Amino acid sequence: MRDDRAAMRGRVQLALCFFLPLLLLAGVYAARGIEPFGTNTLLFGDMGGQYLNFMASYKELFGPGLFYTWHKALGGEALSLNAYYLFSPFNLLLLAFPAAKLSLAVVFITLLKTGAAGLAMGLFLRSLGCRGPVALALAGAYALSGYMAGFAQNLMWLDGVILAPLVVLGLRRLLAGGRPWVYLAALFSAVLTCYYIGWMLCLYSSLYFFLHWLALPNAPGRFRIAARFCVSSTLAGGLAAWMLLPIARALAQGKAQYAMQWSFALNFDPPALLRQFFAGAYPSGTATNQLPLVFCGALPLVLALAFFCRRGPSLGEKLAGAGLLAALLASFLFRTPDLVWHGFQSPSWFPFRYSFLFILTLLELAARGWNALPPLRPRLRRWLPAALAAVLAAELALNSSLALKAFGVPTAAQPAVLDQWQGKVQRLQAADPGFYRVQYPDAPDQNAPFLLGYAGTAHYSSSYSAAAYELLRAVGLAGTSGWVTDGQGVSTAAASLLAVKYQLGGAQRPGWAAAGGAQQNPLALPVAFAAASIPAGRLALDVPFANLEAVYSALLGREAGVFLPLEAGEPRLVGLSVLDGYRYSVDVPATGGSLVFTLTTPASGSLYASFPVYDQYCGAQVLVDGRLVGETLTQSQNGTLFLGQVTTGQRLTVELRSAGEQLALAGWHFAVQRPAALAAACGELAQGGLSVKSWGGGYVKGSITAGPGTTALFTSIPCEEGWRVWVDGQPVQPFKALNSLLAAPLSPGTHTVELRFVPPGLGTGLAISCGSAAALAAWLWLAARRKKRAAAP
Repeated sequence: MRDDRAAMRGRVQLALCFFLPLLLLAGVYAARGIEPFGTNTLLFGDMGGQYLNFMASYKELFGPGLFYTWHKALGGEALSLNAYYLFSPFNLLLLAFPAAKLSLAVVFITLLKTGAAGLAMGLFLRSLGCRGPVALALAGAYALSGYMAGFAQNLMWLDGVILAPLVVLGLRRLLAGGRPWVYLAALFSAVLTCYYIGWMLCLYSSLYFFLHWLALPNAPGRFRIAARFCVSSTLAGGLAAWMLLPIARALAQGKAQYAMQWSFALNFDPPALLRQFFAGAYPSGTATNQLPLVFCGALPLVLALAFFCRRGPSLGEKLAGAGLLAALLASFLFRTPDLVWHGFQSPSWFPFRYSFLFILTLLELAARGWNALPPLRPRLRRWLPAALAAVLAAELALNSSLALKAFGVPTAAQPAVLDQWQGKVQRLQAADPGFYRVQYPDAPDQNAPFLLGYAGTAHYSSSYSAAAYELLRAVGLAGTSGWVTDGQGVSTAAASLLAVKYQLGGAQRPGWAAAGGAQQNPLALPVAFAAASIPAGRLALDVPFANLEAVYSALLGREAGVFLPLEAGEPRLVGLSVLDGYRYSVDVPATGGSLVFTLTTPASGSLYASFPVYDQYCGAQVLVDGRLVGETLTQSQNGTLFLGQVTTGQRLTVELRSAGEQLALAGWHFAVQRPAALAAACGELAQGGLSVKSWGGGYVKGSITAGPGTTALFTSIPCEEGWRVWVDGQPVQPFKALNSLLAAPLSPGTHTVELRFVPPGLGTGLAISCGSAAALAAWLWLAARRKKRAAAP
């Protein structure tokens, strides 16, 4: 009976570890007016700009969309994106919400992950022998820590936070000579749900095991324990190899291309870290936090100090705990170890993403410090632990509230976008079910293709093709090395080359027709077509009109004449002084300064301009004959600009007006797009276009009639490793056009063409995963057999 009551108390305490942090955070949300308690949302930062859009496409994971998507930057592999952002089992809740209500789903998922973090910490604390109100308080300190509050918008990282205490629980069992199953399952789950945080847990596990293994008594079983750790860690990675190998190959085409800069320079002034241990250590607005988020309340700090001061823990345990804290603090301070934790890449916007491991270490030491204290007197035992827990709960609630105040709690932009465009996009796709792309220059962010479900050109995530981004920017789209957006000034020549058939919103484009509430490009080329030759080499970023003219001319095998350049000459300086090159200082910032160009157009057509960014975004307005036509030299507006329709011999002035104290650019380019020449070029190329019969995620099939002089098949699909091409049922070797797009040999005549994407490394990864699963099954069978023999009389 006594055992039953103890078991019941244990279950009740674990339930409280789950529900108390959840309810406390829900109360903070209610006080801040977060839905469903008000109209505010959790869509601040990247949650609103990136993640919610990916969540809208969650259903695609259960089909070909698991491996490939047409939503991002002309198309691209999807496994690395899905595994990073969407593999959490909590995301199954998304299936119960329509797209317009996903912001509410984010609230519920955040609350559930908070409760799950408390529960996992409660399980770990129970394994340490820590129970009662203090255990509840420490579990809450983990679930509502500064990391959980500060990185709540990065919802995909929180699964690793949940699993970290279980990983350590499994490690401690291993170190005690027990079985490795908890450790293996927790580490594998961490890698599977978010490989990025899983990497950090792999590093932490190795460090934790090594330091505590050194503290073990010098007995023969020590090396058996080390062998079990190595084998179980290898199996955890091997089980996920089907995912990890393709992801590694995919990241090598994007973010992982950039070399790590080794340095032991300080990341921050060490004394500045002290204020991070107090509630509310968050910058306001969109400013990024430059210090580790390590807040977990005052009580854990005191109890962790008690761990080192009391005689109960052994010297080896104290050295292991101190070694962990020291290693993490050194990683915070110095550049090189910090980058190692981040996968050898400099983190963008959110630094010290592994700081939850410092909190976990501190809370473990706090629990063991509490256990090492002498027993309380009966009178104190009745109220002191509860009082300490209550004070810590107040600290945690205050910190969560201050975090929301600092970040802001915006209303959701996505419902308005969905209300305006979702129905129209669905009707367009029903009326025109072919394979084409759509652009949306007025989109609130770069991931609207995921939200609205169309094939697009814009994208922003940690999973991308650097070559595709470079190409899009080289033909006039706005962007940086990490994202690309449609922009208002993309030329019809660029849109047609990229198979952009429709535009949602934006200014009326010359020659485009109204179509179901959108604009239709009558010159949009098929996604693949026959070409006389394939342009070689990569395109320069700063000459979009010359690039497009060269590409069209090569594809046609003759001079296209799509763009006629304008010689602008040196501009007139108004209120500016030359610094060097094309860098100018504004004489009187209050009144501004301008570069004024006087142009005479050589032909009739659409006049475009390009002002390449020099080395910083200074911002400038563009005016034509005194009329504002757009902005440039900003992070979101740095592509080509449409200046208006012109006639032959027309004289006009173009003014580039500074928006700050400096005006810096890398030059300027003006060109007239000739409508008749563009129509002739697109009409000729479209005659050899691929007639698509079927298409899907990473798959296109159709027929094509290539005219005389054809040498190759040109596509506007990024040439990522993994594409395979068949012509008339026979495999042909694809190659890169413009250092970025898929192309293949093609002879004149009528052919069937099939393009199919298979993630590189998937076959090898599956083989490794199957082998690891077989090895694990054999290990489990042997363990069960050994246990059965030991139990036999």
